[in-house]
Amino acid sequence: MTTPPALDEVSWASYLALKWLDPLVNRGYERQVNLQDSPPLGDQEDTARNTRRYVHLLEEEERSGKRNPLITAIFWAFWPQLLLLQIMKISQYLLGLLSPFILQRVLIFQEAQADKNVLSSSAAQHGFTAVGALICLGIFNLFYNTHVDLWKARLTIRIESSLKGALLYRGVQGLTQTPGDISEEGTTHGESAIYNVISFDVGDSVNMVWVLLDIWSLPIQLVAAFTALFSQVAWSVIPGLVTILLCKSFNLIMGYADGVYRDRLYFAKDERLGRCSEGFTNIRTLRMLAWTPAYEQVIASARREELRMAWIRLWLQKMPQALDYGLTTLVTLVTLGFYVVTTHEQLKASLALPVIALIGSLIGPIGQFPTLVNQYKVFRSAYDRFHRFMGFGHRSKPFAPDLDSPRGGPESALVLEDCTFQWVAAT
Repeated sequence: MTTPPALDEVSWASYLALKWLDPLVNRGYERQVNLQDSPPLGDQEDTARNTRRYVHLLEEEERSGKRNPLITAIFWAFWPQLLLLQIMKISQYLLGLLSPFILQRVLIFQEAQADKNVLSSSAAQHGFTAVGALICLGIFNLFYNTHVDLWKARLTIRIESSLKGALLYRGVQGLTQTPGDISEEGTTHGESAIYNVISFDVGDSVNMVWVLLDIWSLPIQLVAAFTALFSQVAWSVIPGLVTILLCKSFNLIMGYADGVYRDRLYFAKDERLGRCSEGFTNIRTLRMLAWTPAYEQVIASARREELRMAWIRLWLQKMPQALDYGLTTLVTLVTLGFYVVTTHEQLKASLALPVIALIGSLIGPIGQFPTLVNQYKVFRSAYDRFHRFMGFGHRSKPFAPDLDSPRGGPESALVLEDCTFQWVAAT
């Protein structure tokens, strides 16, 4: 059985239909797949190639004195791919808004049949056309959404590998430094911080790229969803909108606090890993002086602080998720309840089901505000640590100690009084 080809080698038809994955899927039915069974990466995913391009642009941004060279270099290095992703995401959202309106036509056709009225040939034709369009749109969205996610995943791999390659490049040059604060003992635990920067901070820094793209498309999504929902229930959309804003305001506060505690959590993680590394390095000294129990308490104290920060972050993350779980049902109840009370019209499936779908489309853009604030706080924590670790704005200075002059002279380095100097001649 052959290995799946690289993405650069497959045809457009095979790529769009996901046919190139068939060998890997068939092998997965027979046995556990391993790394050798996976398709090779294409030239666009080559880490060395992407790193060279990114490092070149990063150095240009650094020489020009840009404030955030890491982020701006990402956009300059990958702007064609990011532009394509943005177009795909906007079209994906608009296609999602089209589905409720086609569903409404299908439900109207079904209600006309339930009334046992004789349908005209044009009405029957429109009904069957709506049914066929709904099925075709569902199949198309199935493939299209998969390709949007696949393209975003490929871009994430490219950007993260470029950042890690740039970190390695600057580390070889000796330009990196410890991102954490100085601990109580005066150490910075730089060795342990390297693991956290590579494993966590790089990925959270890349997430800012998706945040900026979401902010750019947010007005388009919000206006489109509000217009589509207003066309169905008119001003009854306002009570539902107020309900969404109240719930998302609470999520906004929780998301902001989560971003703050994220920074504290990883500094606590740096402290704990640094203490463990220090204990492993000096285990013989600890054993010889019988300091092992005391140092175990030091490590346990750092671990308890880390777990306390992790528990707070877990609570701040789960509370908004619990509220979002029932938000669609709550907003639907408020919107349709206000519509029935004010208009005194009979609520039919042809109105209720599309409105429920459109409410979910309206909650999406508004719900991005708390998410964007949370992601920005997380980004600031990760990006600041990563930025400091890359050594931007910090260069080694020549040794020039500041010596205070007893007489206050600006150029005095040493003042001697009542001294006698004597030189002994060599024999």
